[in-house]
Parts: sequence; structure tokens; C-alpha cells
Amino acid sequence: MAICKDLKNFGAATCRNPMQIAKRLIIVPELGASGSENEIATVAGVTKTALQLLFNEVDKLDRYYPTPLLENVENVRGETTFHEFNSGAKLRVKEGTKHFVGYIPAEHPLMLEGLKSFEGQNFGILVIDKDGNLIYLTDATTKLKVKPFPIDGNSLSVTYVEPTDKEVPMIKLEFDYSVSSKDELMRYIAAEDLDFNALSTVDVYSLLTVTGTSTGGADKLTLVLATEYGDAITGLDEDDMDCTDSAGDTVTISSVEESTSTPGTYTVNLTITGAKTVTTTITKSRYDFSAITALTAEATHS
Repeated sequence: MAICKDLKNFGAATCRNPMQIAKRLIIVPELGASGSENEIATVAGVTKTALQLLFNEVDKLDRYYPTPLLENVENVRGETTFHEFNSGAKLRVKEGTKHFVGYIPAEHPLMLEGLKSFEGQNFGILVIDKDGNLIYLTDATTKLKVKPFPIDGNSLSVTYVEPTDKEVPMIKLEFDYSVSSKDELMRYIAAEDLDFNALSTVDVYSLLTVTGTSTGGADKLTLVLATEYGDAITGLDEDDMDCTDSAGDTVTISSVEESTSTPGTYTVNLTITGAKTVTTTITKSRYDFSAITALTAEATHS
């Protein structure tokens, strides 16, 4: 009988597979802003510096979105479907669907909005397991690329689980892997081979959305900045800010002072010769200031 496939060897590796249950996901839009797939060319490209650049990407389609740590994870493939004939012979119809369920404990309901924004979208995931290994999908051709597992975005369900007398509030995250996700292409980078701690919220993080106001004054602006959760944004200085006038010309910042009594409140001292409508833009790692790209107020000259 002819063999329809190119048969492969399956000798066992010397070292056993160390992959463990998922503990964190990194959500990745399928296509970046350029229209090409979001992927990393080789394992050597998976570094702390490279990933943090992706976490901080300005364009949301190029950005990588890590989740908080997960609990009670189930990440299993269903049974294969067969057609069974009266004779007892079987033909395989399709491989079982791989299904993921995980819970983010004690997080604010505001997080639902961010997670729900991926519902119905084309996206994939990188997986961090409980030992800090990074699990990914490689490509079938070169077997060099670090690619996210493709997910069926229409199957994504994000729900809030109410607390009880015995349970904390949780966010439930549930989805199916795409049928194009092949387990035989699953690979991992061992935790000890990473130059960062994949379970750390310092090394691996999703951006915090910032809200804010700007008020004008004599040779100054007053900015009040906080995350969407209401936490003050502290530690900013003049290197994090740029000011321009209504003509788009740079307005010189002479100094930035943060209030010692009211964290997140800044006095931005300006060098101006007359009244100006001043727009302040802010950039800082770990924060998304795109919601307040136009902090505009009238500054007068004393």
C-alpha cells in the first residue's frame, strides 16, 4: 500500500519536556499596523529589551498585551471526532478542539473592558507556564520563528465572577484555539534561558491607561495625572514631557515639580513671552497616554 505522507522519526529526547500548566498569557494581535503577522524571527530575538519594546508599542496593533497571573487553568484538547461504519472501521473526521479556561483573581472589573476588546478579533497568545517557561508555536517551514498560538476570537468569552462568602471576585477568561493551531509545532524557551523573569510583573507588564487634566496659569501649567483605576502617576519629570503651542512650535519647559502633598499633581514651569495655548504630550514606559494626547490649557506670562 502506498504511503500518503512523508513519515517522520519520533525518537525520544534525552531531556524530558519541562512545560507546565499555563500561568500567564501574552495576547498578540494577529496582524501588526503594517499588515504583516506579529511574530519574532528567531528564539534569539526573545529578550527582555525586545519584549518590553513590544509591551510599550505606540500602535495598538503592534503591541503585546500580557495578562496578570492566572489560577485554576484548564488547557486541554477535546476528543477526536471519527466516523464509524457498520463494519466497525473508522475514519478520522477532525481533531478535537483545544479549549482554554483560566481565572484572574481579585482584579478590578475595569480590566474586563481591555480583555473584552479582543472578542471577535484575530489574535494569538504566547503562554508562560508556572515555572516561567515561554511556550510558543513555531512555523512549519523553517521551525525558527516564535509565533503566537492562533485563537478563535469569536470563541473568546470574558466574564466577571461575583464574590461569595467563600470565594474572591474573579475574571473568567475562556476561548478555543484556532483549528490552525498544531500541537506538533509547539516549542518552548526554558525559564533559565530567558534574560528576564516571565512571571514577574516588573519584567512583564501590560500598559496602564492614563487619565488627566491640564490647567493654565502664569508661566506654568498644572497637570493632574492618574491611571484609570484612580492611582496617581508619580515620578515624572521634564524628560517625560513635551509642550507645543497652537502653531506646533516647541514651548520650553524650564522645570517640572511634583506636589509632595498631592501625588500625581505636577507644576510644569514654562519659558514664554506671552499668552499661549499649550498642549502637553507625555511618554513613559508602562503607561498609555494616548487617551490624553491633547492636554491643552492657556498659559499666561507673568
